[in-house]
Amino acid sequence: MLYEDKAAHPIIVELKLNKIGWQAIRQLRGYMKWASDQTGKKARGIIVCKGVMPAFEKDFKKLKDIKILCYGWQLKIFSWKRAD
Repeated sequence: MLYEDKAAHPIIVELKLNKIGWQAIRQLRGYMKWASDQTGKKARGIIVCKGVMPAFEKDFKKLKDIKILCYGWQLKIFSWKRAD
């Protein structure tokens, strides 16, 4: 997905189903370069994913132009009450 911030800088949002590694970062950076080339402004990136593969956690904490957001699910058990 392509958005722009208040200063019209492009923001690329990439959605991933599973945990990510370097391939996801390379793919997003390619989109960010394209957006920067098209607009003449520095692009930023966001990846929404299930998590980061453990081997890449330390390196990914150093990323400055890419934010990683993780999704998750929560299971709640509750009593069902019939409404009559």
